[in-house]
Amino acid sequence: MEKSFNYTDEQQAIVDEIRARLDMPSKERQNLVVSGRGGVGKTRMICELICDLVQEGYKIAAGAMTGKATGVLRAKIEDAIHDRGMEIPIEDILMVETMSTICKSAAPVGLNADGKTRFVNRWKQPRQFKYDILVVDELSMVPHVMQKWWAGTDALIIGLGDQCQLRPVETADISKEIESLDRDLKLPQYQYVKGYGIEILNAMAQAELKTILRSTNDIAHLCNDLRDFTMSSRAIVNVFKKWANKSEDIVYSTNIADLETGHDWQILTYTNKLALSINNKLMIGQGYPHLDDKILLLDNINPVRMYNGEVFVFRNFLQNIKDYNADDANDFVYVCMKWEGKMPRISSANPIERSFAENYARFQDSIKRVYRERIVQLPQLLRDSQFGIDLVDDVNKMVQDCQSRGKTDQETFDEVTISLEKTDWPVADFIYRKCVRLPKLYVVDASAGYALTVHKAQGSEFEKTCYCLERFEKPLVYTACSRAKEKLKIINLTKTV
Repeated sequence: MEKSFNYTDEQQAIVDEIRARLDMPSKERQNLVVSGRGGVGKTRMICELICDLVQEGYKIAAGAMTGKATGVLRAKIEDAIHDRGMEIPIEDILMVETMSTICKSAAPVGLNADGKTRFVNRWKQPRQFKYDILVVDELSMVPHVMQKWWAGTDALIIGLGDQCQLRPVETADISKEIESLDRDLKLPQYQYVKGYGIEILNAMAQAELKTILRSTNDIAHLCNDLRDFTMSSRAIVNVFKKWANKSEDIVYSTNIADLETGHDWQILTYTNKLALSINNKLMIGQGYPHLDDKILLLDNINPVRMYNGEVFVFRNFLQNIKDYNADDANDFVYVCMKWEGKMPRISSANPIERSFAENYARFQDSIKRVYRERIVQLPQLLRDSQFGIDLVDDVNKMVQDCQSRGKTDQETFDEVTISLEKTDWPVADFIYRKCVRLPKLYVVDASAGYALTVHKAQGSEFEKTCYCLERFEKPLVYTACSRAKEKLKIINLTKTV
């Protein structure tokens, strides 16, 4: 077993503060927010501390908002564990999952019109969270509703983030999240704080790492210079030129012909239009990906740990699924890949597309059997429910009405349960938990992955990044450049040179 990691003085001060807070009674200690920039070693510090604390008997959960950011964190934690010669701890000791998985349980309850599985998410009871510490990486992307959940736990929360990155994209789903949190945890309504993660990092971070440790790579130093958001566009270009002139890690160009198109490079753009144009030109397959094409996954395949926003060579994507299903310890999963929003065709000349269509056909056959069983089950489930026995007659009438209108079993079950969701949530929740389970199929969308937007790339790391600079939005420029680990090429497509 190797000795503990040697922290820098700056890191050690934060580690000492974390340990001091762990020694306090849970009701007295405050959570800790650590701000840092790329290359200062905040993730390395927390991964090494996790190893130390696990060895000392603490239980730790860690995660980020997106699957891809969580995957980066998981890989770094596992690398630290491997370097120590430790065994990977069981999940009861160390859990690394998305924040959604940590905070909520998801039950598949049906299919949407586009074939995707419809889930009902229930917030877990915070008091049942059995971990001593919750590490939240990429805090800038975390909405306030998550903070409301972890405030109900006894865990010490350690938030890590970079205040110079992009703000999270606020969606209409936030209002649903707040509504479900209030309902599931029986909390009073509260005022949602927009831009929570960024605001906390800007105004409330109690600790900050400033010293650049990735000294062997000049990308971290370039990104450090870009943190001055008062710079003019011309000043930013001068920063690019300065580092390109002195570093082998950084290249600056104004010619789109210098685009790096190899699989070991990830192209980043600001606009979807430019990303689409580049992808169309680089795709090998015509109408469907070739095995050697790069694809961007737009949905999660949770059991296989492949997530929305990750880029794969198509053959590797297929092999990951094959390897997962080859393990007898795993529950078999069917995957049906949509290509650019279109379902696969059973008549396709492409054998891979045809196999996805066949998977979906087999799934649809089993779905019909499941929904038939669910309809038969409904009266008894209502009787078994503490609240639903008085609804048996009403639900039977709803079922009969749906059937008289020619609704399928699936449409009938969904119409009944969605109605119950709105009026008698405990009954609907009981039905979802007790009804016959759906077979596991993931209908996932994918598109070409040679180029993707900076917004889709936030939370990711790439060995080599080719950034097409289309506009001087400061957090956008900083986020794009800080995705690169080994090589960075900036292609300036603006008029500022």
